[in-house]
This record gives sequence, structure tokens and C-alpha cells, in this order.
Amino acid sequence: MARPKEPIDVALVESLASRLYRDHEIAGALGLTREAFRKRKARDSAVTEALAKGRVAFAIRLRRLQWEAAQRGSVRMQIWLGKQLLGQHAGPRRPMASAHRPTRLALLEDPEQLARVRGAESVPAA
Repeated sequence: MARPKEPIDVALVESLASRLYRDHEIAGALGLTREAFRKRKARDSAVTEALAKGRVAFAIRLRRLQWEAAQRGSVRMQIWLGKQLLGQHAGPRRPMASAHRPTRLALLEDPEQLARVRGAESVPAA
């Protein structure tokens, strides 16, 4: 006969999850093996909910710290948040070719343009 299961301290699970402890670390803190914790998690919705609630609390805290850093003037954090939340990217955008500004490929395809470019590149003999 299997021994009775001791109740899992869901407050401890939530607390550890809110500090981003991994499941195997939480299992160790509870005195369980990884496999025993996995099975208990599968059977006990309170444990799963405590893990989820703790991890959400971590994400909220982290987001708040990032926002506060950006508000304090951290340019790196402002750039990172802009990329993540607003879809902004780094670096210059490539200009589109226009009729007024031919691309290098267009220069190579037009014999007159190519002759002018080659003439400008050649150095007259002394």
C-alpha cells in the first residue's frame, strides 16, 4: 500500500515560481523528486495554478522594472522596448530605387551609363 501523499505547500510553490525557479528546483525545495513533482502537478490543479500565478507575478515585476528603467532615461531599455512593443528596428532603411536615382544594376545594364562610370574611374596617363 502506498503511503499517503503529504500536501504540497502551494504558497511556497508560488513564491519560488515568482522568482523564476525551475520545476526541478521547486521539487527539491519541497523534498520531492522531479518525477514525483511532475505527477503531483498533473493531478493537483492547485499546484499548476500556483506555478502559473507565480510566473505571471515575475513577468509583471520584470515589465515594471523595464518600464521604470526606460522612464529614468535608460536609452538601451527605451530602444529594446521600442523594438519589442512597437516593432521598431535598428539601422537605416535601404532607400528604394527611383527613376531619379538609378541602382548600380541599372548602371551596368545601360551601356552609356556604364561608359560614363568607367570613364570617371579611369585615371588619365601622365
